[in-house]
Amino acid sequence: MGGVWERKVRSIKDAFKSLHHNQHLNDEELATFLTEAEMIVNSHPLTFVPLEDSTEEAITPHNFLLMSSSGANTASRIPISEEISLRVNWKLMLQLLNQFWKRWIQGYLPTIARRTKWFNDVRPLQVDDPVIIVDETVRNGWLRGRIVKVYTASDGQVRKVDVQTASGLYQRPAIKVALLDVLQSGKAVQR
Repeated sequence: MGGVWERKVRSIKDAFKSLHHNQHLNDEELATFLTEAEMIVNSHPLTFVPLEDSTEEAITPHNFLLMSSSGANTASRIPISEEISLRVNWKLMLQLLNQFWKRWIQGYLPTIARRTKWFNDVRPLQVDDPVIIVDETVRNGWLRGRIVKVYTASDGQVRKVDVQTASGLYQRPAIKVALLDVLQSGKAVQR
């Protein structure tokens, strides 16, 4: 069981090490940065996504820590340094958090993407598959949805999909969606 949390700690360390070394953070700024990093890491699902009820959500660490799977935005709790203006401090924190997000995605995304396609035949994405839209630009805000239409190329491979989410319809390349493992009738199914 230690391997899971050790990988999470390593992903945070790797992303943190890759930030600019010339940034000197005081204690409050470092605490703010690590709190936001914690929010990002604790938003990933721990369980399969249930199919029985579309309103059910996968369990995340946020369920236990905040009683919410989404993780509330902690921007209002950021401590502010007295010596630096509010605007400069705010922009510094956003810049650092966005850098952390990009680095963490580079380490975490390969763990959820389907890499077996190079070695085994994989079932192509299909209509009604539950997916996450992978968007590196939106920090801590990946959208979940269901595929409503697939577009296949002349070679029969799915190249792009339409995904219906709670906030609308999105068209994305197939490589920019991650198929979710689902729980169907008490057993895990890779769709």
